[in-house]
Amino acid sequence: MLPHTYSWFIAYAQAVLKRGRGMLQSWLGVLVFLQKGKRKMEEHHIYEKMTIAGQQLGLNVCLINPADVNYRTDKANALIYLPSSQKWTRKWIDIPRFIFDRCRSFNKNKYGIVRKFRTKYRHLTYLNSPLRNKWIIYNVLHEKPEFRSFLPTTILFNRARDIKHMMNRSRMVYVKPVNGTGGRGILRIEHHQKHPAYLFVEGRDRSRRIIKPQYVKFERLGRYMYTWVKQERFIVQQGIDVKLPNGRVHDVRMLVQKNEVGLWSLTGMVGRVGARQSVTSNLHGGGQAVPMRTLLERWIENRQPIHEIEYQLERSGIQIAKYVEEKYGSLCELALDWAIDKNGRYWLLEVNPKPSREVFQNVGDEAVYYRAITKPIKYAKWIMTNHNHN
Repeated sequence: MLPHTYSWFIAYAQAVLKRGRGMLQSWLGVLVFLQKGKRKMEEHHIYEKMTIAGQQLGLNVCLINPADVNYRTDKANALIYLPSSQKWTRKWIDIPRFIFDRCRSFNKNKYGIVRKFRTKYRHLTYLNSPLRNKWIIYNVLHEKPEFRSFLPTTILFNRARDIKHMMNRSRMVYVKPVNGTGGRGILRIEHHQKHPAYLFVEGRDRSRRIIKPQYVKFERLGRYMYTWVKQERFIVQQGIDVKLPNGRVHDVRMLVQKNEVGLWSLTGMVGRVGARQSVTSNLHGGGQAVPMRTLLERWIENRQPIHEIEYQLERSGIQIAKYVEEKYGSLCELALDWAIDKNGRYWLLEVNPKPSREVFQNVGDEAVYYRAITKPIKYAKWIMTNHNHN
């Protein structure tokens, strides 16, 4: 029976430790950035549960901030969770042979820190490889003919005419930074029936704040975009109409992960509904998680069987994960964000190699939440076992 409460994790871990600490042999280093000025690290509860899951398998889990590495001695001032006291402690350890990279590089400085670590320790075994930006991923996926049917038309933004050209074919477009995450810096631009000489612009700034919606004249779009884009690169993506009757946007978050024998499998799918006046559905931007089936049953007009859509999404998601891994090297998990239109047709919006898991907890699916946390640990144990046998 799967555990459903945090206290279960604690009790089980303590029982495991009583049977003998000698069983904990291998180290898995989880690469993370620590937030300055905050008492607790981001997603600390996830890593606490990963630590306990590792102990069940005879595997030590520690957190390594790449900024806390001594490259001269090849040691890291690691963070280690102690379930018995429910506290974190610091300890200098040798760099583990196995690394799970969970660093999210939002800027060049952080990207450089992670790159330095991975370059210095390229001989280590990484559960996951870094992926490229949205534009490159789109082109890589577009190379495979069977993926093209669910890829929204996407172009690289150079000037305002790119948006105008795209809007000749699509009533609405999204403009996204190629390296953005979490809904930062995204614009939704659409024709408006009441004001045909204007474009209606909504979005979120780089701090994820919702901007004030406004009408922009066609001839002033160039100046508006120049101010918005600055020195960043953006893509223009065909917009899929996913506004619910209440005006809120929605999508489907899918998580696919390697299992305990190294095979790709679906962990779970859940619907997300954005905050009021938001152009994205991200939970960090005020969105909420809802059961996928409930959402689609209310949304799809032709009553296409939901189980058929679920099957096609799962099949496509696993195919994408396998293909991306072929292109970029080892991976252990991917989150895929899908838009599903009123006719039941699905479209791939984003690929996220370092996903969060709380969406499943927020929707109340503790079983999927548990699997989302523990599958990478079980996969790491499988890799270690096979590595030692070879």
